[in-house]
Amino acid sequence: SNNEKRRARRLSLYGASGMDLSFDDSKSFVFESIPQEPLLLIGNKAVHMIPWEQILGEIVIRNFSMIHAMNHLEWRERFAITSRRRSLTPTFYSCSYPNLNKALKEKENQRRREAVQNSMQDLSLKHKKSSVQPDHANPISTVPFHSKLRTAWRRNTKKYKYLNFFDIDKYTNEPWKILTEVIAKSKDEFIVFIFSHADMIELCELVFYLINGACNCTFLFVPTYQMKATVLNFMKTQDKYNDQVKKLKFDIVPSRYDYLMTIISSIQRELSIPIAVFNCP
Repeated sequence: SNNEKRRARRLSLYGASGMDLSFDDSKSFVFESIPQEPLLLIGNKAVHMIPWEQILGEIVIRNFSMIHAMNHLEWRERFAITSRRRSLTPTFYSCSYPNLNKALKEKENQRRREAVQNSMQDLSLKHKKSSVQPDHANPISTVPFHSKLRTAWRRNTKKYKYLNFFDIDKYTNEPWKILTEVIAKSKDEFIVFIFSHADMIELCELVFYLINGACNCTFLFVPTYQMKATVLNFMKTQDKYNDQVKKLKFDIVPSRYDYLMTIISSIQRELSIPIAVFNCP
């Protein structure tokens, strides 16, 4: 019967114990089970330089402190009670300068080298003393690295229609001010930030404030060389999901965790990269 067919479709689309996303030739969703209780990794920024997702072969949620992790989990439980009618599909945000000049680009390259060398030194992976000055002599930047996604977005805004940007030059002197804007937007949007791995290793003030202050947002840290491929994968998947939901008119919807983490799991396998996740949706 038609009812049985609709029920079968719903069951194949949304698994009871979690989902792992792929598409068949008909562009329909196919899911397998994924863990509903991921591993929680607590550590300093040097520890987070290690690609734990690939080493452990598990879904990993990261954080810098146990206190913040517990606060976020408490918020997540409260949110789950009222979240069913709220936005499921994410609005993606990244941070960039409106224009990146040559001098600023060279400065950012130096920051990346310093962040990696300092983290390697903290992990005792270098026997020789690094030529990089300690943090108190070379202060960490207040804002994150310029996102290279901005260039791709300018070339084809339609292709990146779910991607938006914060202009970080506005927050150089007062990085905490971004919190007001983000928290206001997150009341109506499911916000997912995309940063580079270098941002996680350096951990500038703005990123630190966001992770600790915007509990209802999720933060992804992706290897720079695969940021474009990762975001394009998100864009295409979201288009296919929206099209299928319109056609089948589902009255059962997955949680934000199920939706986002299944896509991340799929991208990690497809591109063979670690995607570090902070603030599990």
